[in-house]
Amino acid sequence: MLRECVEYLLTPCTKPARKLGYLRESIAISARGRRQTTAWQPHLEQCRSLIVESASDAKRGGVAWVLGSGALLDIPLEVLAERFSRVFLVDTIHPLGCRYQLDNYPNVKKITADLTGLTGLLLRLKTGDPLPEPIFPILPIPQADFIVSANLLAQLPLLPKSFLRRKRYSESALDVFCERILQSHLQFLHAQKSPVCLITETTRHYKNVTSGITESTTALHRLQLPTPDKQWQWDIAPCYEIDADTVAWFEIAGYQRFGKG
Repeated sequence: MLRECVEYLLTPCTKPARKLGYLRESIAISARGRRQTTAWQPHLEQCRSLIVESASDAKRGGVAWVLGSGALLDIPLEVLAERFSRVFLVDTIHPLGCRYQLDNYPNVKKITADLTGLTGLLLRLKTGDPLPEPIFPILPIPQADFIVSANLLAQLPLLPKSFLRRKRYSESALDVFCERILQSHLQFLHAQKSPVCLITETTRHYKNVTSGITESTTALHRLQLPTPDKQWQWDIAPCYEIDADTVAWFEIAGYQRFGKG
């Protein structure tokens, strides 16, 4: 708990991102990763392996973007830094541990950006206002020769939806809004000429170990993705992580060349 408090105080974060909970969520994910090193390892290895395979399709020496870089747990940073002349890590929050790693890679730079393009707009909303349109932000970096969207897609709507619930928007309106966020990100990825590696959760499962009852929800609302190149399970929350009776796991889809057939 002390470590998380220090991180909350020292991690750079814009006021809008802090208000919407991005800093709190980033620190919580990193803390869970430290607690669940063993349970998460197979998932993280699958992610890194797929990114390495996908990067081999891109020209050596170009520019790579990593969208949703976070704490870099699922990113083979050493491989990317060796293969590409410049690597840009793009996320709303760059944890302190990530920043320390960059000292070893002079060609890797962090870019702070809200990849929904919504944070400032949401904070200016008054109850009853029309919900804004998500838009992928214009990034102040060179055109990419390789792009990774790493365990990001299904996460993009979560904090905006949580924030808007407090403003009393209907669940049906929020569901449509979340779908638009997902579509905006997918449209951006589809439009790229460079190789794109997409990794995303598709289904979330929560099981009560006492009753044996499992509840499953889609992570992508009504959106349908094509058949992935690889699929695996992420044991995100073994017993006692959420509570004594609940375990959670996600189904993950990995695409080596998303949208390229």
